Order: sequence, then C-alpha cells, then structure tokens
Amino acid sequence: MKKYLFLQLKRVFKLFPFFLAVTLVMVIACSMIFSGIIDRFGSDKKNNRFKIAISGDTDNEYLKWGMAAMQSFDESEFAIEFLELDEKEAEQALLKGELSAYVVLPEDFIENAIHGEVEPVKYVTTAGMDNVVTMLKSELTRFVTDVVVYSQKGSYGIYDAMKDQQISGAGQKLDTISIEYVEFIFNRSEMYHVNELGFSDGMSLTEYFICGLSVLLLLLVSLPYAVVYIKKDNSLGSLMISRGYSGLGQLFCEFVSHFASMIALVLTLLLFGAVAGNLFSSSLSTIFEENIADGFFARFIFVLLLIAAFNIFVFEITDNIVSGVLVHFFATISMCYISGCMYPINALPEVVRMFSVFLPTGVARGFLAGSYTGEGNFFHGVMILLYIAVFFFGAFLVRKYKTESRRG
Repeated sequence: MKKYLFLQLKRVFKLFPFFLAVTLVMVIACSMIFSGIIDRFGSDKKNNRFKIAISGDTDNEYLKWGMAAMQSFDESEFAIEFLELDEKEAEQALLKGELSAYVVLPEDFIENAIHGEVEPVKYVTTAGMDNVVTMLKSELTRFVTDVVVYSQKGSYGIYDAMKDQQISGAGQKLDTISIEYVEFIFNRSEMYHVNELGFSDGMSLTEYFICGLSVLLLLLVSLPYAVVYIKKDNSLGSLMISRGYSGLGQLFCEFVSHFASMIALVLTLLLFGAVAGNLFSSSLSTIFEENIADGFFARFIFVLLLIAAFNIFVFEITDNIVSGVLVHFFATISMCYISGCMYPINALPEVVRMFSVFLPTGVARGFLAGSYTGEGNFFHGVMILLYIAVFFFGAFLVRKYKTESRRG
C-alpha cells in the first residue's frame, strides 16, 4: 500500500497549482469582505462613543474643570465625548446625526448651583426607536439626574442641619462631603463587575469570524478536489482488491493524500494571506499577531481532518463531477449558515441554534471557538472524532457497495 499511497500523493500534488489558483480567488474575495467588516466594526473606542454638546453658559471655569475631569479621570470617557458648541450649531449637528444629544445650560447655572440652587437644564436628543442606543441615552440621563439631585441633597442637607443646630464648621463640612461625593462618583466602577458578552458566544467580532470563516473557507477550497476523487469507474479499485489490496487500505491512502494536500494548500494560503495583509490591509496583518489564541492551530488540524473525511464521503457518494460539486457546495453553504459560520449564531432562532450544535460545521466552529472561550472542549473533541469515523467508514461502505454491485 506504500506504493499506492505514493502514487496518490503524486497524483494530487500534480494538480496542486490548479487547486491553488482556484482557491486563491475565493480566499481573496472572503478576505476583502472580512477586512471590510473588521475595518468598519473594529474595536476602536471612537466607534462606541456618544457625542454630547454643551451649550449655553459654558465660560465658567468650574464647568471647564469638571468637563476636563470627566474626559480624563471618569469611566464615561470611553462612552461619551463632550463638545462645546452654541445652541444653533448643536441643533444643526444633531439634525445631521453628528451628535447624540446636546445640553443647554441657563445663565449663571454654575454660580447658582454653588449656592444650592440647581436650575432645570434643557436636554435635547433625537426621537428614536426602543433600541440599545435609546436605552443607553435614557440610562445616562437618569444617572446624571440622580447624581446631581442626591449629592445636592446630601451636601446641603448636612450644611443646613449644622446651621440650624448652630454647629460650627458647616462650610468646611460642606466642602469635605462634596469632595467625598466626587471621589465616590469617580470610583463607581469599583462597585460592580463588568462581564463582556462579546459579539457572540463570548467572543469578539474578529475572533468569531476567524472561527466561522475558517470552517467555511476550508470547505470551499475543497471543491476543486472533486476532479480527483469523484470516479465514474471503479474498475481499478476492483482490480487492486482482486490482487490483495483491500478497499479500506485504498480509501485510507486517498484520505491521507487528500489531507496532506489540504495541509499544503492551507499553509500556502496562510503565507499568501500574511503577505497580502501586510501589503493591502493593516487589519488583516494584525489578526495572526493579536487574535489567534493559543492552541488554535492544533485545533485547526483536527477540524481539517474532519473536513477531509467529509470531502471523501461526499465525493464517494457521487459518480458525476458536476453533481458532486453541487452537492458539496450546497451542503457547505447550508450547514455553514445554520451553524453560524456566515452569520451570528445568536441571531438565529432557538430551534436552529439547538440543532446547529450537532452539525459537523457547528462542531468544527465550536471546537475552534473553544481556544478563545475555553468551553465545550470535551464535547466538541468527541464529536469531531465521531464524525471523522462516521464519514470515513461511510465512504468505505459506499465504495464497498459500488464494487460488489458492479461485480454482480
């Protein structure tokens, strides 16, 4: 069987330039789409900040200090950007969609607030649907209102109480408690724990699409192998069986040659992708440096074994190249879509999500995702080994049936 394995390797690598040329087209197209998604929806904090303009009485030094402190020390700097505009400019910017809201402060607002008289503030925002942005705006305004009202009540309540009881040092106590309120507000992030849910399945956008598109691309680049492994005539296999070469051994040699060729193809594409990323896309060039988790490539090998077994099975059950390519293509697209390789799995119906976990593509994507999330490793590992065995021995049974039926 060693000689047969060598001949299979020689046969498949003879067509390697053809496989590479065909798959490069698909990889370039997917890379351009992926690069556009990352560039558009990347993790730059500017993409997630709300711009709020401050209008009206903005010349007060205390206000400027407060805004500088909010932009430098407060956690809101990652969500809100404050701008100083007059009311007309702010209104125009809001209508153009350049602002999320604007605030108009009345005259002598800060001076009156210092003496305990907080006047109403005009807050203007767009009328929107009940989405996440609107909910966040509502929560922010409610938070600001609570901070102003309750800190004012606490500060001036103690001041007035000390004055009424003729206790000395009321002004000093007012200053002290005001500073404590400010420290409490700035340190409010220590009162809660943030759990980042990520884009989907606890992963970021880049991590999710690395896993999903890896499975999709591996299946798509398998299509050109149909010209090698789809046979109209199994007479050569029957002849070898008659001379003592088992059908299982033949199929194993073909599986090994296909897997070896896929490994060489993937390594070539990774090299090409790294070079192209450095030349054309800064986003792609940083993926392998920042977003490929430890153990990802080890898992990648097992996923490639699964896909190689799937390819051998699909190519074995068909006798025509055209029908084989169509069956493989539509099975790939359907399973990848249902499994969330092309679209966020959380956006699909609950029934589909439950079903997709057991599909080969869902198992492969989940296994790769485990390198980021650390979840489902045992389940996905067992399912991958099970699918490899099912596809391989399924292909063997199909070949055995074809050989025996044509003998008869």
